[in-house]
Amino acid sequence: MPAPDTIAALATAPGRGALALVRVSGPFALGVCDALFRGRSPLAGTAGGRAKTGWIIRGGEELDQVVATVFRSPKSFTGEDLVEISCHGGRSAGYVLEALVDAGARPAEPGEFTKRAFLNGRLDLTQAEAVAAIVDSSGRAAQRASLRLLKGALRERLEPVYTEVIGLHARTEAGIEFPEDLEENGARLREGFLADEAGGRMDRILGLEEVEGVRDRVRGIGEQAGRSDLLESGLRCVFSGPVNVGKSSLFNRLLGRDRAIVTVEPGTTRDVLEGAIEIDGVSVTLVDTAGLRDSTSLSEEEGTRRALAERESADLILEVRDGSRDAGRQRPFPGGETGVPVVAVLNKADLGIHRSWSRGGAIEVSAAECRGMGDLLRAIGIHLDAAPSQEILLTLRQRGALERAERSLDAAADALRGGGLPEIVSFELAEASRALGGILGREPTEGMLDAIFSRFCIGK
Repeated sequence: MPAPDTIAALATAPGRGALALVRVSGPFALGVCDALFRGRSPLAGTAGGRAKTGWIIRGGEELDQVVATVFRSPKSFTGEDLVEISCHGGRSAGYVLEALVDAGARPAEPGEFTKRAFLNGRLDLTQAEAVAAIVDSSGRAAQRASLRLLKGALRERLEPVYTEVIGLHARTEAGIEFPEDLEENGARLREGFLADEAGGRMDRILGLEEVEGVRDRVRGIGEQAGRSDLLESGLRCVFSGPVNVGKSSLFNRLLGRDRAIVTVEPGTTRDVLEGAIEIDGVSVTLVDTAGLRDSTSLSEEEGTRRALAERESADLILEVRDGSRDAGRQRPFPGGETGVPVVAVLNKADLGIHRSWSRGGAIEVSAAECRGMGDLLRAIGIHLDAAPSQEILLTLRQRGALERAERSLDAAADALRGGGLPEIVSFELAEASRALGGILGREPTEGMLDAIFSRFCIGK
């Protein structure tokens, strides 16, 4: 593998801000920075973990006053010499980065710092992917799950399973190649593979219970990550109902700000509006939609079409009605025909709930007086199932690999149970080990790493 370049990138979001952080990593990180840094002494003589104040100067021009922190190989985040330059935000950060590139650094690719941390053994692949998950987390529950991954929660669960599958595969191969020599604790395996006289099919089973056991453990990891999608993207909660029932008022109340225009005129909302809140640490996207009625204009017709489309893509529908008016004069509450869960909401409770309404399942609220908002939030929270304290957050790649491993272990167990060829058992166990090893980053291909780290931010 060729010696890596020295790379540089802005590690904080671009734009105006009090401070920004520019990272430099690689074999010549200290030399590149010292070509520009002017302090009491050069950075090259600075111990790891120490910071120095100075100026970044290019061609005699002072670009910015900075604090440069030095991290020495192999104990830095990337495992290489690393310098983090804290400078002023906005244009100043851009000028500092340009100067570093002129001095010999190369602009970093997305995720390249974390990729180097993985390649240099500072992180395993599950921890590396957790870095992106932390940055992208949509709520506190997702961030907690991502932090558990960064601390090695998935590796700790998966490593013993992977090791066991490797062992099963090795024993299977030994049974195929050298059945007469297969021993355990000095005694020949009585339940091991024994070739028949033709040296073909196996007439005894090796490790069926072991294969089924390890398959169940793989399945358990996948089941523990069953709510990864919810933690990653949150819950999409759509307000739906006729015009003038107070959907936008409820939307504003839950958000805590006037996001939607509210007037006494029916049909004020024509477009789809969104806002985000957190419930039990999970991000909930509230979606306000146009009221449903026979359209009186092209714009209202389009609003109705969008409202119906939002209902179909929702994770939860808040079906709102005017509780102060006769139920028989309004659209009845739907019965969940689309398969999307529905929470029935009676608004305008401050005006009194009309006797025609059944007081059974609907939540009674008043957007005008901010009554019943806690009950409504709790009703939404029920559909979040409250994230368990040990939730594992998996990427699509990781979930797919777990599913492949489970299918292969299932196939290996079926072959053993049915007296299939040992070569089939060996093949399926090898497939399972490759899938699990791929999650942990064992023998990764360059293409796989590029696909993973290209999703990262530049500077991460």
